[in-house]
Amino acid sequence: MRTRTGQQSQSLRAAMLGLAVVFAGGCVSRADIEDLKTSQKAMAVQVAQIAADLKARGAQPGGRPAGAVPPAAATPAPDKVYAVAVEDAPALGAADAWVTLVEFSDFECTFCRMASQTLTQLRERYGNDLRIVFKHNPLPVHSRAVPAALATECAREQDAFWPMHDKLFAGAGATALGDAQIEAYAKELKLELKKFKACLGGQKPRRRVEQDQGQARVFGARGTPNFFINGRFVSGAQKLEVFSQVIDDELQKAKK
Repeated sequence: MRTRTGQQSQSLRAAMLGLAVVFAGGCVSRADIEDLKTSQKAMAVQVAQIAADLKARGAQPGGRPAGAVPPAAATPAPDKVYAVAVEDAPALGAADAWVTLVEFSDFECTFCRMASQTLTQLRERYGNDLRIVFKHNPLPVHSRAVPAALATECAREQDAFWPMHDKLFAGAGATALGDAQIEAYAKELKLELKKFKACLGGQKPRRRVEQDQGQARVFGARGTPNFFINGRFVSGAQKLEVFSQVIDDELQKAKK
């Protein structure tokens, strides 16, 4: 039987782990940062209380480390299924694929760039069974995220969304997303530059981006990258195996 001291030791480790990994695996907005600060303060109080109790009992923290800390309150629940509208969003894979993975992403987010490489591996692994849908969620803390998102939408007007997507993620942060660099990408893709530049200043691509952002807020998926796999929420730039576990589960259910 687990003792109260053992339970407290495990709780202490969980709380300390929460303080350490709260920003791991994704980019966050200012609103998320404020929420996380509040959560960190609460966890810090919990750590101090548990440590004081353990010290009074003459015990030392020990035992098996606890699992991942539960997500912030505003985050979608991983045990629920959400109806994420795909509509005319850019997609790779057949519309009737067994599994649809919807990604909310930001071109200036390092974790999003890492995740894009994982998604490429997933496409190679699952082929026609998997469809990947892209949604924009440029964060306010990234100065070049919106211009990059608009660039992909304007490239999309010339059937080049995914090639522009790949070029933007092949760079490294804001320095690779400047206006001159984006124009260079457009030239490399042989886009009609006059049409491309006119599109960048138009309302249509901006409305598309804002529509995606609004959808992300509705689901509480404010940071990036965030994913919905057949409606099931997966947060952050997870390892290939984490995505595969959810996809395999959804494949099994869909094919029954």
